[in-house]
Amino acid sequence: MVSSQGRSLSVEETSRIKELLLSHPRALRVLLRRGVPVSCAEGTIADAARTCGLSPAALAAEIRAALAAGGADHDLETARRGSG
Repeated sequence: MVSSQGRSLSVEETSRIKELLLSHPRALRVLLRRGVPVSCAEGTIADAARTCGLSPAALAAEIRAALAAGGADHDLETARRGSG
């Protein structure tokens, strides 16, 4: 389970991407780096991984690692505003 600013979410292969991004926007960086299309947002990490030819377990682990590493959790809001 990953916690960020009082929010927690278990990041598993069955986790829904939309819910993950709402709780942990910094996961967006991993998804973008791995080429996960926006159309996968309604699906699970496993669905997205298969769409991109990735291992579901490896993608979930990479997201967990990125969230555990910390850093700014405002990536999604920054991206929406178009500023860094």
